Amino acid sequence: MTSLPQPCSYCPHDLDGHRLLVLDTTRLLGIVLCAAPGCACGATWRASGTAASTPQQIEETRHAVREIITNAGLPLPRFLQ
Repeated sequence: MTSLPQPCSYCPHDLDGHRLLVLDTTRLLGIVLCAAPGCACGATWRASGTAASTPQQIEETRHAVREIITNAGLPLPRFLQ
């Protein structure tokens, strides 16, 4: 039995074309990027149990991800600017 493609909440592409990148293995956080050429879709994520993240946790995660990326000397993805 095959499943139907699941659409992304942020872009018109299927979630199958998105890549989960781990940026910190200690805090278990990273980013999700769409692999479609020219798509600026992206989001931060962190493993925080089964409950939805609070607004404060989301902001903390975004801040930590921005810091990791800039400390590595890489440009921020558009969705984090």
